[in-house]
Amino acid sequence: MSNFQYRLSSAFLALIFFFALPAFVSADILTVTVCSTTSTSCGTNSGGGGTGGGGGGGGGSTNGGGGSGGAGGGGIIGAFGGGSAVFTGQSYPGSKIIILKDGVIALSDIVGTDGSFNVRLDNISPGSYMFGAYGEDSQKRRSPTVTVGLTIASGVVTTISGFFIPPTVDIDKTEVAQGNNVTVFGSSVPDAAISLSVHSDTPLSYNTKADKTGFYTYTFSTAPLGLGTHSVRASAKIADQSTHDSVPIMFTVGTQDVPKPAGVAALRGDVNKDGHVNLIDFSIEAFWYKKPHPPSVNDLNGDGKVDLVDFSIMAAEWTG
Repeated sequence: MSNFQYRLSSAFLALIFFFALPAFVSADILTVTVCSTTSTSCGTNSGGGGTGGGGGGGGGSTNGGGGSGGAGGGGIIGAFGGGSAVFTGQSYPGSKIIILKDGVIALSDIVGTDGSFNVRLDNISPGSYMFGAYGEDSQKRRSPTVTVGLTIASGVVTTISGFFIPPTVDIDKTEVAQGNNVTVFGSSVPDAAISLSVHSDTPLSYNTKADKTGFYTYTFSTAPLGLGTHSVRASAKIADQSTHDSVPIMFTVGTQDVPKPAGVAALRGDVNKDGHVNLIDFSIEAFWYKKPHPPSVNDLNGDGKVDLVDFSIMAAEWTG
């Protein structure tokens, strides 16, 4: 990545993290571990300053929680002499886990059949970075990005453990006749308890459970819902660990049932239609920021203008 791209990436992340925090989810429960080749134990930190044994703490989590600790001094030598980062956690069995570094895809891997992943990024130049992880299930539905700020030191391997990727969510109808049933489904960690939240004038909540493969489904009546557009979000819990909400899925309560077309819905933030939401889309969107009469493809929420709400939508769908 060129210096210009890096500066643009950093500027983008600073803008989004400051103004559009709901689009990303923070690393509230991550643990940062720094180990040394000469030590018999590891220092850990799950929300304070730097870890034991050296350097300063990393950046804070994106919603303002306690900062994850930075890499300490000394330690395991990363490949090619740079620093290294290891990311471990839980996601959907057999799915893809994608790691971002300053908003750009750094690596991807396949999650194990038990829902666990353990991936390593080597040759990282010393410095401070915003790392993120998101899941993509077998139907290419994406989770929100879980983010954490870290300071990487040369010659040190930093392990970030405790990632719990939020569920994906989908729906069987784009429109449902008032009073008829609608089915919500998606992917999560195996055997996770799933909470569904229907956002409307009268909010509704439902509970179900993912099976051994991570798949979950739930059918509910739309009788309590008024005519108009509604959204559903999903979250997951295992023991005392919970995810943040999924990306919302929208549906309309109307006068007829309209099945949702097969395949993955187009990403609203993909303004150049290349299948990704990244810095190219951001630069196009930035051109139309607060300008009159933007093209409909740039007006992501359909309110006739390009503002921070549109950038928040773009951030929620960010693929790198």
